[in-house]
Amino acid sequence: MLAFLLFLLAAEPSPPPKEEAAAGWIQLFDGKSLFGWTADEGAQWTAADGALKADQGPAGWLRTHAAFGDFRLRLEYRVSKPETASGVALRMGGEAGYEIRIQDTDERFPTGSIAGRAKAKPPKPEAGKWRALDVTARGTRITVRLDGRQVAALKHFGPIHGPVGLRFVEGNPVEFRNIRLKPLDMACLFQGDELKEWRAAGEGKWTMRDGVVSVAGGPGVLESARAWDDFILQIDVRAQASQAGLYFRGEKTKPVEFGVAADGEWLTQTIAVRGRQVNVWADGSPVTSRQDEEGRQWRGALGLQSYGAGTRVDVKDLCIAPLARR
Repeated sequence: MLAFLLFLLAAEPSPPPKEEAAAGWIQLFDGKSLFGWTADEGAQWTAADGALKADQGPAGWLRTHAAFGDFRLRLEYRVSKPETASGVALRMGGEAGYEIRIQDTDERFPTGSIAGRAKAKPPKPEAGKWRALDVTARGTRITVRLDGRQVAALKHFGPIHGPVGLRFVEGNPVEFRNIRLKPLDMACLFQGDELKEWRAAGEGKWTMRDGVVSVAGGPGVLESARAWDDFILQIDVRAQASQAGLYFRGEKTKPVEFGVAADGEWLTQTIAVRGRQVNVWADGSPVTSRQDEEGRQWRGALGLQSYGAGTRVDVKDLCIAPLARR
């Protein structure tokens, strides 16, 4: 069984605005480190001055540990000359994924194009300034906006999820910053004022009112009837001088107990799970990225965990999207 703290901290990122986190946005780059990213062998990516940079060494990708399916991605990039070649990849993996090109002077696929598939209208060549890319991947459709203007769109039956990647081409310095992503099209698991698809165990009393699930009176667990394997999940949690946790891939009625105290404010948690890779964001900030090496089961229930006789925990907006395996 695999379990994680709702408020587990493993890094010290600069938090995004609270309203963005509440709306579901997460930081892929914490502004000061390569936490949550892996560079191709030899590629010399660094984090400095609030940006991810590559300006020397062999060509190579920098990719997220986490995988994403349907999402909106926003970032800024800067190049030193219009002919600089780079790119942003979506849904990377065993299949090629999709690359949003960066190279103003490329006649075949200029900046904003979806490489090999959709050509953007050539932009005015720019260099030395930050430019904004805004990409939406939803099902079979991908749209690209450059500096607020739509420049490319594609409908294509290709990869359905995978990491986000940044490309360095040897001899072409490039910088990226403010890399944020919002998962899309998640199904919310709390409906109405009933908990028909959930079952409780332990002393705690679970109730639901106006979309908020609450527990009081002691330790206990609320488990989902449905089992999940790979997914991305978001949940809002508030604990009053109490401890709370969320576990997943669990065996029914056999939770592993984890938890820490909260401060009484709503916190938005995002969890991405694919295979053995687990990533966690707290209020949009990346806090955990790890491989589960203990060989635990691949599929199981979701569970909300409360602790102690004085427990008072509220949960709302538990929404999830599966990352289907092919």
